[in-house]
Amino acid sequence: MSDWLNKIRKGIGKKLAAIHRWNAWMVAFLAFSGVILPLGFWREVLGGGRVWLKWLHIGVGLALLLPVVYYLFLAGKHWKLLKDRPKQKWNVIIVLFLL
Repeated sequence: MSDWLNKIRKGIGKKLAAIHRWNAWMVAFLAFSGVILPLGFWREVLGGGRVWLKWLHIGVGLALLLPVVYYLFLAGKHWKLLKDRPKQKWNVIIVLFLL
């Protein structure tokens, strides 16, 4: 079991960057669609597509759990890298709390 965990943790920098990038795109989409969905103007513009946007919003929200779970496999090694950076540790804690 630890063999596959060591394989996942190898090359942590690029993996953390990829997780960050995916997380940022997903949160940006959720913020954008979350603003559009309740506004009355967009009901007329989107029409029936609003239902699809709502379900896509829900699906992306659930898919947002995947990068978080993947990060949890890397969290131990990442935490060791942040040993002398208490402000970045707090940043990680706050972001995980928000997600």
